[in-house]
Amino acid sequence: MTRPLRRAGAVWRLLVHRHQTDGPRSDFSFHIQSDRVAGHDDTEHSQTRVIERTEFDELIVGRWLHVEQMDTGRWWMAVGGVVLWVEADRDGRPTSVSVFGPGDYGDPVEGVAYHLAWSADAAEVST
Repeated sequence: MTRPLRRAGAVWRLLVHRHQTDGPRSDFSFHIQSDRVAGHDDTEHSQTRVIERTEFDELIVGRWLHVEQMDTGRWWMAVGGVVLWVEADRDGRPTSVSVFGPGDYGDPVEGVAYHLAWSADAAEVST
C-alpha cells in the first residue's frame, strides 16, 4: 500500500466546471485531486480525477490570485495586491499567517478598493 505524502501540499483538490454558452453555469464538473479520500461519487454531471502521489505547487487565477509553494510548508499568496505568507505543518494545518497590504510587497492594483476588518476578539494578533 502506498502511504500518502506527509507534506503541507500533499492533499489538494480543485473543482472546475465546463462552461456553457446558454443555460446554467455548467453542465459538467471535474473534481481533480491528490487522492480519493476526499472524493465524490462520479455521476452523469460530475467526475473525479485522482492524480496520485502529487503535491500542490502553484495556482494562478486571472490577474488577481497567485498561490505558490515557496519551500516545504511555506506558501506565498498574492490576492489583488495583498500578500499573505502561510507556514503549515506537515499535515497541512496553518501554524503562522502574515498579511501585508498593498505597497508592502508591490504597488496597489489600480482601480481596487481596499478594506481591512480585523477584530481583536477573533484572533490573537502579534507582530
